Amino acid sequence: RHAAEAKRQARAVEKLDDLEAERTEEAAIKAADAAERAVESGEMSREAARKQDESRRHDEREEDNAARHKAREADDAAYAAAHAAHKAARKAREADKAARKEAQRADQHEATP
Repeated sequence: RHAAEAKRQARAVEKLDDLEAERTEEAAIKAADAAERAVESGEMSREAARKQDESRRHDEREEDNAARHKAREADDAAYAAAHAAHKAARKAREADKAARKEAQRADQHEATP
């Protein structure tokens, strides 16, 4: 009877050990799954950060290009305005010279008897 009781207790302890081993294994599997998800999440976060950084750099490049384009247009407009002003000044000098010549001729004409 003692032997049967000892066997029964030994089987019960064995079952408990098996259950504990099973629970430990399940917990280890869950921990491994959680770790894998964390790694995937970290990779996704890094990928999202990389894409965001790439997008930001692209936007900055576009803004820089647009600013350079506007500066070039402003330079061109300033050059054209300076050219037009130079041309107008030359025409004004020519007109002034012609007017003085004409006035001189008129003076000479009046002075001539």
